Amino acid sequence: MNYIIKQFLLATVSCATISVLFNIQKKNIFLCAINGAICWTLYMFLTQNNFSYIFSSLLCSLLCGILGEFFARWQKTPVNCYFIIGVIPLVPGLKIYQSMNYFITDNLKSGATEAVQSLFMAIAIAVGLMIASSVSKIFRNIRAQKELRKLKVFYKNKNK
Repeated sequence: MNYIIKQFLLATVSCATISVLFNIQKKNIFLCAINGAICWTLYMFLTQNNFSYIFSSLLCSLLCGILGEFFARWQKTPVNCYFIIGVIPLVPGLKIYQSMNYFITDNLKSGATEAVQSLFMAIAIAVGLMIASSVSKIFRNIRAQKELRKLKVFYKNKNK
């Protein structure tokens, strides 16, 4: 089986399992799992094609945020469950473990390098989600302004 397909399937199963663990509503489990699997698959694809871990985390969390906003509007549910479950595969747990292991074995230079990389990856994840959420809010405000203008014109013409 192709490596990317295997990663997608494993990420889907793991995100679905985490969704059950976090008591996500049954109607949202599949979409949460798909969101996480798509983001993880893109992350694996980008890192295999020599993109940095930090840039890959930023792009994948941005995609996670966009998909989460779309799924939340589609299902009429809060976006938090899609954000949380979608980002869990991207969390730099291995890098944090490696940095702690380097610190324990008295390899301070490597430990500091891994710790800084994991910190930058976490910041990239937060920034990607923040950008997606902000862009979604801007589009909702623009649409609300258009609807408000239509209502003003409608009531203005009705009162004449």
